[in-house]
Amino acid sequence: MNAKKRDVAAARQHRMEKALAFLELNKLWREIIRLRDRGRCRRCGKPGSECAHIIAGRRPSLVWNPDNGVLLCWRCHDWGHDQPLLWKVWARETIGDLIMERLRQINLKPPRMDLVELKDALVMVRDHLAG
Repeated sequence: MNAKKRDVAAARQHRMEKALAFLELNKLWREIIRLRDRGRCRRCGKPGSECAHIIAGRRPSLVWNPDNGVLLCWRCHDWGHDQPLLWKVWARETIGDLIMERLRQINLKPPRMDLVELKDALVMVRDHLAG
């Protein structure tokens, strides 16, 4: 195999490993949100099925931050999408000004995070919540 083909294969392998890591982090994050919220919708108290982000973003330090998630039933999840201004007010009242501001700061200037470190931190949170 020539050098160019090796480089292409290595890049493909790296992308695949990163995609698998993202899937694993998503699963861990959802598990944490469900455990923390005890399986109930944070808005109405009914059984929850949707793990929703309070602030949408693509930065790993925001996307997989447990403070940036709530468990919702499908109706309240749809309400959040249909009523974005009311969602923002509800979210701020639910998590508080301090956490909302911290999430906003993370979104503006995220800390550099290694995916392995992030996974380790999420596993610790999950294990703590699971008791």
